[in-house]
Amino acid sequence: MEPISHLSTVHVKSFVTGASGGELVQFAFTTPGVEPGDDDWHTAEWETPTVTGCTARLLVGPDGGYEPGEGTWDLWVKATGLVEAPVFNTGQVPIT
Repeated sequence: MEPISHLSTVHVKSFVTGASGGELVQFAFTTPGVEPGDDDWHTAEWETPTVTGCTARLLVGPDGGYEPGEGTWDLWVKATGLVEAPVFNTGQVPIT
């Protein structure tokens, strides 16, 4: 992912294969190599579903739903359905 300025308010996005868009979706930003705890999760939203899955997004930055601060963060996505709640580490997000 391209670096994001800490002055920006942007959607951070992640595609979730197999998601219908009806699940509860949450993002967590953690120090690299650290798994998220219960208090790290932030409610995200879905874009329009496709036949293969759906893109989740969270508005981050000074005017967004969450402001992670400067640094390089591991991005985690959790999609909670009726039975399953898979958690994915989707890569790193650099914020400058």
